[in-house]
Parts: sequence; structure tokens; C-alpha cells
Amino acid sequence: MTLLSQQLQKLSLPREQVKRGTIQHSSLIFSATVASDYDVQEILDIGINGFEELVSLNPCFEQFRDTLFHPTSVTFERLTRSEDVLQSIDKEIELFLAFVSNYGLLSPAHKALEWLVRAYKVHIYNAEALLCAFIPLHDSKLFAKILEIATLPENWAWLEEAKANNVNIGRAELVKLCTSNPHYLSYFMERALHIIQITGNQGRIHHSFLVTLVYLVLEAFQEVPADVIPKIYSCLITAISSPNKDLKSAGYIITGQVLRKMNLKDNIVCELLCTLADYPDPGLVKELILCVSCVLHYHPVSELPVALVELVLQHKYLLAVEVIHEKNDISGLIEKLLLTVSKLCFTSNTMDLSGAAKLLDLPAFPESVIGSLVESYFNLFFESTQEVRGFDAVNRLGDLLSNNFPSHVQDVFQKHHSEGCDMGVLEQLKSMILGKYIGNDSSQKILEINHDLPGIRMLGLLKISEKLDSGKAISAEEKGDICSSIIERITDEDLSVSLKSISLIKQFVGDETILHSALTGILKKVQTVTSDKTFNPETCVSLIEILVTFPENVDVVKTLVVCLVNLLAECDEQHRKLMSAQIRSSKDLKKLSKLIAGEDWFDHLLAHIQQCGTRVALVETMCNIPTPQNFRVICA
Repeated sequence: MTLLSQQLQKLSLPREQVKRGTIQHSSLIFSATVASDYDVQEILDIGINGFEELVSLNPCFEQFRDTLFHPTSVTFERLTRSEDVLQSIDKEIELFLAFVSNYGLLSPAHKALEWLVRAYKVHIYNAEALLCAFIPLHDSKLFAKILEIATLPENWAWLEEAKANNVNIGRAELVKLCTSNPHYLSYFMERALHIIQITGNQGRIHHSFLVTLVYLVLEAFQEVPADVIPKIYSCLITAISSPNKDLKSAGYIITGQVLRKMNLKDNIVCELLCTLADYPDPGLVKELILCVSCVLHYHPVSELPVALVELVLQHKYLLAVEVIHEKNDISGLIEKLLLTVSKLCFTSNTMDLSGAAKLLDLPAFPESVIGSLVESYFNLFFESTQEVRGFDAVNRLGDLLSNNFPSHVQDVFQKHHSEGCDMGVLEQLKSMILGKYIGNDSSQKILEINHDLPGIRMLGLLKISEKLDSGKAISAEEKGDICSSIIERITDEDLSVSLKSISLIKQFVGDETILHSALTGILKKVQTVTSDKTFNPETCVSLIEILVTFPENVDVVKTLVVCLVNLLAECDEQHRKLMSAQIRSSKDLKKLSKLIAGEDWFDHLLAHIQQCGTRVALVETMCNIPTPQNFRVICA
């Protein structure tokens, strides 16, 4: 619109005449008829009265004393002012409306607005600013009155019906408008953000309006339209990056609903997390922690931005984490924090772990986090170079994990061992976080074989096996020292340790007495294990397969058969079937039939394993051999 057109439009608008009662004036607090009985000076007095009350409520209004509410403003005439002056006045009016909207339900605000309506015709020339300032009060009588006197701008044409009926609008109607035409959602968000920004911390009702509107509109969407996502996200970033504490708080609240309803790409979520880290507020520590936790709950990321980790590991944020952790499940945040710290340890030797140590010391540390944290550390260790594995930060983190979660470290260590990981790296890892490195002398080997950790016991056996395979001789003294430990490991609760011990026994056990002692121990072990219903046929059959290679001694063979039958008799039906299948598939065990008189004993045995009679009678009947005297002692 040209300047001439604007001037002609202004001339067409009603102008106040001097004579009292000759023209009807628009009013917020009076009817048009009553308002015409008040001249401009009287309305100014009413306005100044309300203004002074507003100043007493909030000193920020003082800035308008010498402008909008100065006594000389009674002579203000818009048509006689230059464009520069009018722009300055309109800016002042917009700011005042933004401030006074927070007191829109109070009488002082109505009085002050009455003056702006009479003197500056804000309902005509500043209608958009007026409506935007008071839309949070959309269901109030004041807003209905504003609609009655306002000249609706194009963006507000949707209010024509409410204006005609002289009514306010409900929240449901506003939400319906925004869902049917998302342009309005974007418009309301932008205007609310603008008002909040220009008023500093004074936009209370606009914070509430912004959060409520976005929440309800997103809730109403079955699926958020693609073109709405960038607008809402832009609003969100503006809010959480704002220096305005209240606006930032509103942004934290909106974040949860946004992530719940909108499927954002990983890079967008990372940008959001970076923004949270770059613009923290010291007064919103708990709110930030909850916001980040909410982001990770709805959209887990592989790792957190370094800046965010460094922020949260600061003392005051860790205190907040501890407080929130007591009443809320923020395990997702704790997990991502520590996983990121773990990765940083393998990239920076100067990583400060004091904050991570405090996290690991949290009471009731989330069980779900421990496993993934320890597993991640082990994986990173195996993937790293020798130089990186020597980092102080890597060693310190390993110490923290082994001190805080020893059983989990043991389990993961054993898992990696059983998966056939590089033994050199595993040995280095063991020496770092599972205890002092155990050398090559026999006393240290014994300590290693009898270590509390199954993985360490297995390492000890493997080192012995490697030494034997390499052709290196083991002295008789050393062999004797290690022999008894290997026999004990035959009955190890860990299957892989037990089987490895079995594979070594032939090279270490040659004495009949020792072998018989080992069998006795196995039998006792089987009796204990089966009573706990954790019997493993594979272990026992593998052991018997090894012992079949000692057929020279008849007593040994007899004991072997007794042991086998005892195992079968002791098992429940499920385990007997497993045992039977294991026996049938074993070529080595079929050699047993050649050692016993009567070639059909093996088939007889298999045919009767479902019958659980007295073990001694079963042995004597099925195998037709005398029961060794010591077997009765064992059973007793």
C-alpha cells in the first residue's frame, strides 16, 4: 500500500470531535454511549490512574510514563505525525501491550488500555499487536470485548463469527483451528516467542499459552504433518537457546511432547542435544537433566555430544542427577553418559573421570546400565591399538568398573574368553582390571588356575596347554604342583573350564590312585550338581571319553562303568535322554564295550537307563561286575 493510500485510509476512519456526546467512542470498560460522555482528558486521568497501579505492581511500566502516559499525549493526533514518529510510537505501544497482557485480568490494566484505545486507537492501528498480546486470554470477557471493538487483520479473519456474536473463543476451537490449518500454529508460536523475548522475564501467560497450545495441538494430531515439523522444531530451538529463563523452561517442557509425537532424524536430535548443552541456565539444572533424559527416552542416540557430557559431569549437575535418580528412571541418560565417557577414554588420555566415578557410585545404580557399560568397555579395548590400550584413562576406567561391578566384569570377561578372543589382548585386559599379572612359575600358575574368575582359570589352563603344545618341558616338580589343581578343575562349575581340564588330564594324571581320586571327586560332584538340577551331560561324557584311554587297570574300568551308570541313574528323565544321545554319538565310549565281558552290555545299558532302581543293583545287574568296595562308601 502506498503512502498516499495509507493517508486516505486514515482519513476515512472516524475522528473524535470536540463536542462531548456528538460521537460514539470505542471502549473496553464502558458502553459506546457512556464512553462518549467522557472527554479525552477524563479518559487520560482514568488511564494514568490504572498506569500508576501497574507501576506499583511492576516497576517495568515506569518506562512508559514519559511517552504513552505523558500529560501532553492528550493532544496526540496520528494524522499529524511523521512516519518515523508513528513507527516509534507503534513500537512503544507493542511493548506496552506485551507487558500489560500479563495483568490483563486486573482492573488497572483495563484502565490503562482504555487510554490507549481512546488516544492511540490501538484497536484499529495496532489491532494485530493487541490481539497477539491477549490471545492467551482467549476465553476471557476481556478478549471478547477486544474482539468487539477491534478491526480484524487478515490473519485474524477467522474470528469474524466470534466478533459478530460478541463472544470469546474456547481452547478446543483454537486447537481445532491449528490442526486444520497448521499455519496458525506457526503464527501463534512465532508471536508468543516474540512477546516473550521483548518482555524479558515478564511474559508469564505467553509461556503458558505457548506450552499448552503446542502440547494440545501435537496431541490432537494423529500424525504430525511433515510441513509442521520444521516450524515446531524451529520454535523449540529458539526457546531452548533463549537467554530468557522462562522461555527456556517452556522449551524444555515442549521438547518432551515434540519427541513423543515426532520422529526426528538422528542428526536433528544431536543438534537438539548440542543446543541444550550450548545454552544452559544455572537456574534450570534439574529441568535440563529431565529434558535430556526425556529426549533419550523417546529417541535413543548412540552417544551424547561431548559438550553435553562435560556439562552434566559438572558438580551441580551431578547433584541434580543424584536427586532425580532417587525418584525417576533416568537410566537412559546415565547409560549414554557413561558409554560416551568410555569412548572418550579411548580417544583422549587426559579424560577426567572424576564425574564418571560419582555417577558409578550412585545408590541403586541401574542394573540395566551395568552390562552394556562393561560390554562396551571390553569391545573398545579389543578394537583399540596397543598404544591406546595403554592410556591412563583406559586403565582408570577399567579400575572403576572392576571395583564397582566385579561380578559383571567377570561375566563379560568369561564371555569374551569363550568366544575365542585374542588371548594376548585378553591377558593384557586381565592384568589391567582383573588383578595382578600371573607369571610362569608353578605357584603363580596354581593361583591362576584356582582364581575366583572362570575366565582367569581358563587362561591358566590355556597357558599350560600352550606350553605343552610348544614342546616346552614341564619339570616333574612343577607338574606335580599343578596336577592336583587340574583335577579340581575337572569338576569346575564352568563348563569350558571343566572340559579344558579334562583335555589336559591325560598328560598330568598317570597314577592309578590319583585317577581314582579324580573319579571319586567327579562322582561326588555329580551327586551335588544333579541335586541342584544343573547337571550337564556334556561335561561328564567328555570326561568319560578321556578316561576310556586308561583301560589297563581293571579297577579303573570298573569305576568308570560305575560312574557312568550312576550318572544315568541320578539324572531326571530329560537329562537321561540327553545323556543317552550323548553316549550314542560318542565313538570313544563305544570302546567301552570291548572292555567288558559280553558285547551286548552297552545296548542293555541304554535300554534300561529309563529305569531308576538302586544304583548299586543297577550296576551289578546291567554290567555283571562286582561293585567296588569304595563305591558303597561314596554312596553313603
